[in-house]
Amino acid sequence: MMLGVVRRLVSQAFRQCLRPRPQAIQRRSVSQAVNQMLQLQQMDMCADPPSRGLVVSVFADETDRNDAGVLTATGWRYNVQKTAGRLLEVLRMSGPMPKRGEARLFFAIEPERIPYYSVVAVVGLGKECLGYNPYEVLDEQKEAIRRSVAAACRILAELDTDRIEVENCGHAESTAEGAALGIWLYQELRNPKNRIPVPSLDLYARKDEVCGLEGWRIGLQMAAT
Repeated sequence: MMLGVVRRLVSQAFRQCLRPRPQAIQRRSVSQAVNQMLQLQQMDMCADPPSRGLVVSVFADETDRNDAGVLTATGWRYNVQKTAGRLLEVLRMSGPMPKRGEARLFFAIEPERIPYYSVVAVVGLGKECLGYNPYEVLDEQKEAIRRSVAAACRILAELDTDRIEVENCGHAESTAEGAALGIWLYQELRNPKNRIPVPSLDLYARKDEVCGLEGWRIGLQMAAT
């Protein structure tokens, strides 16, 4: 759109130059068009702030397509305080709740003209009652967190997101593992000039959530080993 405006301005300026007008007036018209073009280019360069992504989660019964879903406490707080309830409203309008290992993206969900988070990913965690499965020798809740968060972070990284903040999803350690593994790329043999930028990761939490921050650090360390 911006490129089209610039082209029209330049085209109008050159058409005016072809008319039989005094040389001083022609120069002034071209100068004004060029100045307008430069101003528009400068506005376009400054209009794209660093992109930030947020990952929140929702509980829902995967076998029930009509399940309205329940956001986690952190996700609900963001939904109410930052989007005035619009996040959950749009999520329910978009269809059945995301399943385990799935992520659904919403862009510019915040009411501000320039939202702090340019994209919000809502991941599915399945039922709230998931726990340890003795037959699979697996904690299904932690595995769902890892899979879903990894999928969301991988998609956000592909969108060239500069920074990704993730809520703890009920277990900060598993969240950090999934986030770190989701954006991981093997690039040691790549030419440094051709390496793909990797977004930074951070825990989306209140300052008083010390336990969550400690688990987040442990999860990042486990993913790195």
